[in-house]
Amino acid sequence: MNMILVGATHVGSIKINLCGDFVTNQKNSVPGVVENYSISPSKLKAADEVGLFRMGSTVVLVFEVPKGFEFSVGSGSFVRYGQVIGKAK
Repeated sequence: MNMILVGATHVGSIKINLCGDFVTNQKNSVPGVVENYSISPSKLKAADEVGLFRMGSTVVLVFEVPKGFEFSVGSGSFVRYGQVIGKAK
């Protein structure tokens, strides 16, 4: 699975819990520098908070759906924190 955190214009910052004290848009950060992190799936459990946006934005999830997976949301739907997006049968 790939998770892309998209900071909108004027987003205060993005905090990633599993990346130590990594926070975007800090006082001495270099504009245009993109950070990439790989996190072991074993560190994540269902309903774990991955991070947060300080002022909001968008998350894009890209993953291969296992056989029997059934989405509970439609394409283009808004999803809220903690909402189930689907499950395997």
